[in-house]
Amino acid sequence: MAEPFKLLKSGKFVKPFPSGGVPEPAAALAPAYASVNALTDAALDKVAAINADQNLSPVGRKSALRDWFTREAAPVIKRCRDAMAKADSELDALRASMATSAIDKSDLAGALLRQETRSWLRTLEPARRSALLAVGPVDPLISAAVAEAPIELSGVTANQKASIEAQAIALAHPDKVRVVQVTEEAIEATAMAERAAAGTLQDAIGLTRGELDEALGAPSRLERIRARLGEPESAAVAGGVSGRK
Repeated sequence: MAEPFKLLKSGKFVKPFPSGGVPEPAAALAPAYASVNALTDAALDKVAAINADQNLSPVGRKSALRDWFTREAAPVIKRCRDAMAKADSELDALRASMATSAIDKSDLAGALLRQETRSWLRTLEPARRSALLAVGPVDPLISAAVAEAPIELSGVTANQKASIEAQAIALAHPDKVRVVQVTEEAIEATAMAERAAAGTLQDAIGLTRGELDEALGAPSRLERIRARLGEPESAAVAGGVSGRK
């Protein structure tokens, strides 16, 4: 049985990456997960080495630390974030492809049968209806009847409808359901590892959160202010230049 967490040299805890035939897009996250964990541990040794360098002044050490972060550490975290964003996008596309099959609206007899099924469900005592829906896979007719209409027409709760739809998807796409589950686990583990790396670097180097985010490609504080004011950067620069005496 896999351990729920693993302890890094830095003292940070992260979730282990899924194992055992990991499918895409989860498998593509494995290098990013490994690289940010390695960075978290390597950062402590690098910071200790720079701080111990007697040839550097306090200002020089601070400059060396930030230079190392910009050149070597920030790209690792940025690639990890990009990999997670790509996996998340692919996961959304996979979920969309698993939507339950469309109901044939031209099938009048089927529509009437589903309508009668909803009416029957609605007349059941809540406890009996809940028991019926909770035992084993839901009958495909009941599943289709509930899925195509608002919950008020069948008397089910929103949670019951979601559960019925999830069962239908699992029966129709068992392989894809596993891919979704493993990918969700991989994204969660990688996100936790990325947060551990970013937090370790921020503390060890003495970066503010704003400085860390800017080094990773986020807009600077000045750029965010200009964006809120609706002021294009080029116009602001030009205005500053033209206003000089």
